[in-house]
Amino acid sequence: MVTHRAEHEGADSAEPALAEDDHLGVVGVVEDRPAGRALGEGALDVGRALAGDGVDDLPQRLLRRLSYRLRVDRGDIGRARHRDRQQGAPGVHGANPGATQGCLVEGKPERLLGGVRSIDADDDHATTVPAPGCGVQNARAVIDLRSDTVTRPTAGMREAIAAAAVGDEQYREDPTVNELQERAAALLGQERALFLPTATMANQIALRLHTRPGDVLVAEELSHVLIYEFGGPAVHAGLITVGVRGQRGRLTAAQLEAVVGRSSSDVDQRAAVLSVENTHNSAGGTVWPLDELDAVIAVAHAHGLGVHLDGARLVNAAVAQGVAVAELGSRCDTVTLCLSKGLGCPLGAILAGPDELMERAWREKHLFGGAMRQAGIVAAAGLYALDHHVDRLADDHARARRLAGAWHAAGVPVDLEQVQTNFVQIDVAPLGLGRREALDRLRAAGVGVSATVHETVIRAVTHLDIGDDDVERAIELVPKALGAGDRAGG
Repeated sequence: MVTHRAEHEGADSAEPALAEDDHLGVVGVVEDRPAGRALGEGALDVGRALAGDGVDDLPQRLLRRLSYRLRVDRGDIGRARHRDRQQGAPGVHGANPGATQGCLVEGKPERLLGGVRSIDADDDHATTVPAPGCGVQNARAVIDLRSDTVTRPTAGMREAIAAAAVGDEQYREDPTVNELQERAAALLGQERALFLPTATMANQIALRLHTRPGDVLVAEELSHVLIYEFGGPAVHAGLITVGVRGQRGRLTAAQLEAVVGRSSSDVDQRAAVLSVENTHNSAGGTVWPLDELDAVIAVAHAHGLGVHLDGARLVNAAVAQGVAVAELGSRCDTVTLCLSKGLGCPLGAILAGPDELMERAWREKHLFGGAMRQAGIVAAAGLYALDHHVDRLADDHARARRLAGAWHAAGVPVDLEQVQTNFVQIDVAPLGLGRREALDRLRAAGVGVSATVHETVIRAVTHLDIGDDDVERAIELVPKALGAGDRAGG
């Protein structure tokens, strides 16, 4: 077993605090005990390692002092969960004091002290981030800018979850679910809304509502429904997909006219639904201008197409444009809203639309396996988010602009016009780096970012758990890690 010890001034023992071990996964020591202790202040017990030589030799005093519960299963990382997230222990950074960054990690250790490889829950791109709080060189938490899906529920949201009134959702008797659906329908400017486990499920149900097998789905070529939903339109609805190359995630009315005209006159395929994504993930969180959105919707409706709005981050779009969410949602026939991205919920999504379609969607929810029972415990998080996490999205956007401006000034290749919401994309090609090398450098520096569908582009996403201190540290660390200053100076 590999251990690392350091002398601490005034310490009563040289016993190390918990960090990472090559054999066990997340086991080992941090450089200084006070920092390690801060990660788990107040923890009462530690889960035993389930397998691995040398575990039984760990000193009992060390086991009692370990800063978080550990579960290791035959060399793989199980779960290292902080017992006291609500306290926001010293040395742990983030805007959300109820969410200690990096205290829950899953996956296999990539190498000693090298972090863990994981899958971005938003984009399904492999990324590498440090095992936060586990580095020998630095016990400070990673600045996790991979996605806005990594947020942890705030203390207030946890209280709302714990206090939620519940009933049987399949009987439509859960009062918290019912309230969330009513409020979400009003928010999105639709007649009725349905609470679902995920936004992908919401998108796939919507596509079935608008089509029949063999019909054509039209969308911008890098839309989430085309590249991140595992062929769902073909699998679940039997659809042919036509991807149109857009500009910043947007196709034009003329492009749509060309596609639907060909579909109806030259081939025996009926274009039945247009999906628009707002904000657009792969384009860097860009927003549809209202006049352009109106133009493509008009063409779609003129040709009898239904229009589905993949609005996973629609509230971000509305905040960025300074309009009501309903002003965007009411323009389309069906709307998806994700609750587990910028709104900070642990899970959940909304599908909204006309009453008749949503009654059909209720059946589809069961067909997809999305019906639940006492779902009010998670719907309560959605209600809390609508009350407390909508207006604060402007803070995420401001922090993204701050990052983008400072990085650009330091020589990091950022397109400032593209930074419209909470995404900052970096093209590492001008720095002479490949995507993998860039991710590795940033990981080593303690900054978590993720890959994108673009070969040389990585991204940073601001969110509920990122505060101003994190932004200032990232402004300092990222250019150095990527060698932007060195290249500019050369």
